[in-house]
Amino acid sequence: MKSRFWSIDDKGYLLNDADWDKIDPLYHSLIERVVRAYLPYNPHSIYLTGSISRGIAVPYQSDLDAFAVAHPGKGEHCSIPMSLEDSAVSDIQLEVWPWEYVFPEDRAFSIGAFIIKTHSVCLYGKDLGEGIAPYTLTSEIAKDDLRHIDSDIKEALKAIRLTSSQESIRYWCKRIMKNIIRTGFSLVMLEEGCFTRDLDLCCSVFIRHYPQQKKQMKRALLWAKNPTASIEVIEAFLRDFGHWLMQKASET
Repeated sequence: MKSRFWSIDDKGYLLNDADWDKIDPLYHSLIERVVRAYLPYNPHSIYLTGSISRGIAVPYQSDLDAFAVAHPGKGEHCSIPMSLEDSAVSDIQLEVWPWEYVFPEDRAFSIGAFIIKTHSVCLYGKDLGEGIAPYTLTSEIAKDDLRHIDSDIKEALKAIRLTSSQESIRYWCKRIMKNIIRTGFSLVMLEEGCFTRDLDLCCSVFIRHYPQQKKQMKRALLWAKNPTASIEVIEAFLRDFGHWLMQKASET
């Protein structure tokens, strides 16, 4: 995977790292299926985000991540199931976001607006990113990961304890390890003065600041790419490194 940091212009604004021209044609037919899957929900706009939108996806290993924004006052935050069929991805994640998730009434920082503005491609409808002000690196961006890692770990633990499916356990392992790695980067993002969501870069930057946690973060990176199905091993890791990370996040 061609990991990279987001570009920052001479005013300090993060530039959108996603573009239709960067998308491998291998995924075009799948993206068309994604748009069709959303149409019954009458979305305002549909977006592709993640590694495919940035042109750094690895065929048959990377996930497809997309979301639709509902019209004002309509729609609830939910996931849409979609089969992999013969697509060249390892997983498909489709969500619907309420309008208010992107544009909260109190005008507080919105991670939804940030994702649209800085790392998404509009596939359908009016691109809301055109009306969103540009972003500089701020504590609000870092805090979005930091404030959620506690609940993310608890959710993953609950999920793996309630399932006997190895496929489901691996899914939750992969998901929580990604969250852990990106939260680790968020601890040091402002000090580094850069932004990325790429797992390898997040890991290497974190280790520079916390070399004593190198073994643990490297293990999280391994499992984010090749998740284990051992509940006992995942639980032990989350009790140890997960607890340490939650403590650091709460102090930041």
